[in-house]
Amino acid sequence: YSAMEKNSAAIEYQEKSLEIQETLPSPNYQSMSIAYYNLAIAYDKIGNIPMAIKHGQSAVETAIKFFGPDHSEVKENQKLLQMLRRKQD
Repeated sequence: YSAMEKNSAAIEYQEKSLEIQETLPSPNYQSMSIAYYNLAIAYDKIGNIPMAIKHGQSAVETAIKFFGPDHSEVKENQKLLQMLRRKQD
């Protein structure tokens, strides 16, 4: 498999995981935040910056719901999102 195929497969599985988690009565926001973060990185690797930013933003929002705005996990997600936004400019 090529790196592109591996990233595409990773994206597909992470998207399915998130779809399932979003339907749960009590979503696991910590797990969802990690999945969004991983998706942002995977989309960045294949050059789809708009989708990377979309998932990076979701990672930040979901981490804030779980950890609160000042947690290190939120800060890490915000750094990734800023980096992705710079790539878009």
